[in-house]
Amino acid sequence: MRRPTTHFPAVHAGVLLALCLSMAATLVGVSVAQAKPFGISSFSLEPIERTTEKLAGNALEYELEYDNGPYATPFTQAGGHPWALTAKFAFETEEVKNFQHEVTVLPTHDPKDIVSSLPPGLLGDPMAVPRCPLARATGSGEFCPGATQIGFWSVHLIGGHQILGPIVNVTPEVGQSAEFALENRVKIQTPLLTAHLVRTAQGYGFTVAGIDTPALGIQDVELTFWGVPADPSHNPWRGRFCTRPEKADPLDCGGGGESAGVAAVPFLTLPTDCAAGPQSTVLRADSWEEPGTVREGQY
Repeated sequence: MRRPTTHFPAVHAGVLLALCLSMAATLVGVSVAQAKPFGISSFSLEPIERTTEKLAGNALEYELEYDNGPYATPFTQAGGHPWALTAKFAFETEEVKNFQHEVTVLPTHDPKDIVSSLPPGLLGDPMAVPRCPLARATGSGEFCPGATQIGFWSVHLIGGHQILGPIVNVTPEVGQSAEFALENRVKIQTPLLTAHLVRTAQGYGFTVAGIDTPALGIQDVELTFWGVPADPSHNPWRGRFCTRPEKADPLDCGGGGESAGVAAVPFLTLPTDCAAGPQSTVLRADSWEEPGTVREGQY
């Protein structure tokens, strides 16, 4: 049986990407009211040159970490295919005490709808890799094949709990242009990303949106999409699943080292027209506590 999965919808020429995140976490005994307003504390979107593992500790006791390293020289090739593209965003947090007077770091509010308007021309091709049946991605049986993986995702929840798993390309539901799933070891409420075609005044592009995100104490999210998913350089992270129960615990990983077994076809393509100069990406979000009150971050 393969490792658990998470999926993110691929984007084809002029595809507007809608992202729906749903993850499970449990919040018990928080007793201090939130004082800070909801907000996006950080947001970035950048090409990645390599994902590396780092080991800390000694031979008997060590902690596994990973690092997404940006290009030493910025990747700016028009119409190029970067090794990977990573989006990171975090929400404002504050320290609260539970009934045992233990301090926990929590988001000031629970994010509800998350929308990102990406630069026109930044596209993804959902036909670059095979599709996994949606029922398999969201069901209780086997995980999706390694050939369907287009990247990996990581999320930090309350208490330092971390989940990391594959992003897989799935057969979209009726009415959707493309759909991706975020797999994890516990195949419950697998998050889905859905895509829709869209055209703006600047040309074709897409928007990433998380609608009705469950109130689960999400602190930050990291989504890494591979430029050419079947490239053998991604094999160490193909089928890899990791969890961290608490902040002080090591990252426990299993799986990985799989081959795609399909042709290496580009999934991501950067804009082909750079005449307008550097382009920006905007992230907007509201919260369950204050729906409709939108906060914004720009990169």
